Formats: sequence, C-alpha cells, structure tokens
Amino acid sequence: DYVFCLDTICALLERRALTEPPASGASGAVVSLLSPASGAVRPDVSWGGLYACYAGTHHCGRRMRALWEESPATQLHLLGSLVTLLRGWLEAARSSADEMRRLVSAARELAIAGDLDAHIVRLGGDLASSPSADLAPRLHTDLRDLRAALSALTRS
Repeated sequence: DYVFCLDTICALLERRALTEPPASGASGAVVSLLSPASGAVRPDVSWGGLYACYAGTHHCGRRMRALWEESPATQLHLLGSLVTLLRGWLEAARSSADEMRRLVSAARELAIAGDLDAHIVRLGGDLASSPSADLAPRLHTDLRDLRAALSALTRS
C-alpha cells in the first residue's frame, strides 16, 4: 500500500488529464508520471498498486470507480492508461528478476489475464460503438498482445 490513497491521487490526476487539452493525447500520462520507472514520486508507487487503480471497477477504490463508470470515452482513456501501465511493468520485469517475480505473482493473484479478457470483450462490444470508438481497435490489439505476453510469463 502507498503512503497516500493512490486511488484518490490517480482519480484526481486522471480527471485533470481528461479535462485539460490535449485530453485526446493524455491517455497514459498519469501512469507514466506515477510509475516506479519515472522516479518522479517518492516513495515509489508499486506497479501492483497502480494496476489496482486501472484494472477496472472490481479492483479500484471509489474515486477511480466513479471514473470507470463514466462515459465510454473516459473508459477508453483509462484502458489506454492500462496499456501504458502493463507495458511499463513488463519492461521493468524484463530487466529485473525481482520485478519479474512480482509481476508473475500479481498476474496469478489478481487474475490479470481475466481482467484483460473482460476488457477485450468490451472493446469488441459496447465500447466499439461509442463516439470515441476510433481508439477501440488499437486498444483491442494492444490488450490482446499484452495478454499473450503475460500468459507466456505465467506459463514459464
């Protein structure tokens, strides 16, 4: 757990990213700022703590849940942040045996593959017909690729 309520920090920063121009290009900016790889925040925020905020409504706290329950455009933005998070976590895991162990353990304990499967299904369904649907095909592909990479790690 982080020294501050990470759910609140992420939600407030994401709200700002969504309302300030260029909101369309801001997906992933909050994750990039808060991730352990950035070095911008002390003490470090854990990848697993960030994942809990961006995995969806069943893992996050009430403030991030409120964002997840907003418009399809907001959900697509948060899915873009999830992609940024998982790419960063995979990169960190590939360069650190300790981080690899944490990622593999979290993937199993948090059922990350199942979370990704649910998001992939939604991207092919109701989110694909939203006004911001132009992002859906790219996110669909990104999440499928990340799911495959995580599955390969947990099998080895």
